[in-house]
This record gives sequence, structure tokens and C-alpha cells, in this order.
Amino acid sequence: MVARQSALALLNEMISELPRRPAPTTGKASPPPPTAAKPSVAEAKAAAAKAAGNTAAPKVAAPELPPSESRSHDTAAPAAAAPTTRSEDVFGALPATVALYQTDTRLLTSNATVLAVEPLDGGQGWAVVLDQTIFHPQGGGQPADVGTLEGETGAPFAVSMVKKGPTGVVRHEGASATAPAFAAGSRVRCAVSEPPRLLNARVHSAGHLIDVAMTNCGMASRRRRTKG
Repeated sequence: MVARQSALALLNEMISELPRRPAPTTGKASPPPPTAAKPSVAEAKAAAAKAAGNTAAPKVAAPELPPSESRSHDTAAPAAAAPTTRSEDVFGALPATVALYQTDTRLLTSNATVLAVEPLDGGQGWAVVLDQTIFHPQGGGQPADVGTLEGETGAPFAVSMVKKGPTGVVRHEGASATAPAFAAGSRVRCAVSEPPRLLNARVHSAGHLIDVAMTNCGMASRRRRTKG
């Protein structure tokens, strides 16, 4: 009997030391605590973009280079136009010269009005422009006429070269160390030297005749093109 009571007391003691389970509840289980609502896809993307913008490294402005260094990376500047001389500026503004030399090969003297008198570049002489001229300019293989321009007073101006510009202005040039004895607005007498004029005219016409003869003989393909 004593042994049974001791065994029972030991069993009760062991039971009392076991962890107690919570008593079962009746009814439905309580719902879990509410969680935060899921954000939409658009809101999630906007938030991600904003976060990326906040964490992006700030842009650092490139330092300004000195003018000499910055130009080295640019394209080459266009070459500056060649400067024009004072005589080119003056002659370019003048009207085209009336070409009397085209009206009569044997017209060797005439009168004209001076429009401009300018020194040549480098002090190599002078250039005279007239309103009309009987001097044939150099061109097409034909040499220029030579002669004189003479004003009312002073020594005649010797013409050694005649040039026609792109605007039709004819320049009468001479290698005179001193300025001509006339100025713009003066009337001058023009005289072309006859022997060179007639020789140049004959040689020029002969060249055209040879050209026609070779063409008529079927030798045009063997002709060597030259000026004049």
C-alpha cells in the first residue's frame, strides 16, 4: 500500500513538471493581423526611378579650356581670302571699257577720258583706265598693243602692257618711275604703235586660216591645241 502511494506521488510529481498546453478555443480562429496593401506596378516603377535619381552621382561640369586649347579640337578655320590691292578695289568699281579695238584693226589713234590712275603693286609703274580704248589687251595668245597716252601737258605716258579684267575694265600699264602727267577726268590722246599691231593681227589671222585648212584636210585630230 505504501509502495502504491509512493508510486502515485512520484507520478503526480512528474505530471506537474510537464509543460502545460493552452486550452483549446472554440469557434473560428481569429484572422491574422492586416498587412500593408501591395503597391501597384506603376507606383513601384516610379518609386524605383526616384530612388535611382536620388542615388545617382552628380554631374561635374567640364572645365573650360583656354581659347588656344579649345580651338585645337575644332575643325580648321577656313583660309582667309587673299587681300585685294587698292588698285583692284578702284578698278573693280569702274564701268567696262568700250573696246574700240574690236571695230577697226587699223584704228591707231583716238581720244579718251581718264577714269583712274593708280600705282602698280611694288612700285613697278602705273596703270591708267580710260572710258574707251583702241589698245588691244593681251589674251588668247596675242600680245598686247604698245603705244602712248598723251595729255594736254607733260610727257607722254608709255604703254608697255594692256590687260582686261573680269569686269571688262582695260588697264594700260607702263613702267614709269613717275606718275603720268594727267589725272582722272583729263582728256588724253591715244596712239597705238603700228608695226606691232599689224604683225600681231596678221599672225592671229594666219592661225585661224591654218586651223580651217587642217580641218578641211581631215587632220583636225592631229592638231595640237595652243593659244592664238
